[in-house]
Amino acid sequence: MGISARPVRAVILFVWAGFFLTLWLGGEADRYLGPRTTWVAPFGALTLSLAAIGYGLLTLRGASGSRLTRFEAIGHFVLLVPILAVVLVPRAELGAQAARKKDTNRSLAAVQLGPAKKAAAKAAAAAAAQQKNEIAKIDFVSLASVTTDPGYARDIGVQPRTRVRFVGFVVRTGRSDRFRLARFLISCCAADAVPVFIDVKAGGEPIPPDNAWLEVTGGLVQERGAFLVAAESLKRVDAPSNPYVTMKW
Repeated sequence: MGISARPVRAVILFVWAGFFLTLWLGGEADRYLGPRTTWVAPFGALTLSLAAIGYGLLTLRGASGSRLTRFEAIGHFVLLVPILAVVLVPRAELGAQAARKKDTNRSLAAVQLGPAKKAAAKAAAAAAAQQKNEIAKIDFVSLASVTTDPGYARDIGVQPRTRVRFVGFVVRTGRSDRFRLARFLISCCAADAVPVFIDVKAGGEPIPPDNAWLEVTGGLVQERGAFLVAAESLKRVDAPSNPYVTMKW
């Protein structure tokens, strides 16, 4: 006698439903699915849970079903491989080493932000510029583009002495007086992440090691045509629950 296929299918469905539930309720969906596809987690959790319950009830009621073939057993195992990979393989965090490697050919250029991004950032920066000594409401991606592209700074109304505050992880440059703060930008999921950087002058404070998360407050200064952030304070913080940044149109 062979094994009935129905309970095996029910187990597969329960495992996948549990995986999506974990992503959804555990706040991990952004790490694996990205901002445009996070809906897959609640949708998959609900639909697969209902399907698994249905299969489970049929199995408990003793409903007959086809026998599990060898080919189907192999197919079911393949369906579990992605979950086994997530569970058994340590989660790789994108940090300073990855940022340095990807910086050579995949880091973000300001021209990629597009007109809509510029318009949104310009409105926020202009409002902040009217208030002396206030922290400008500039998101990390726009600020990273400002520090590398003075023309983009003009587009969004950012000037020297504009005060900013942001959070990122340390990427040391080998210099004792400055370093880079980085975040990874994702458009689909973590697999397509590209680094964005903010150059920071330490202002005499010791620079933490690579991958340390900091909240940096300071003012923009211009050197040789490029903007840097002159740090007023460097505050160690915990890594955010979602370490990635996304484009907000």
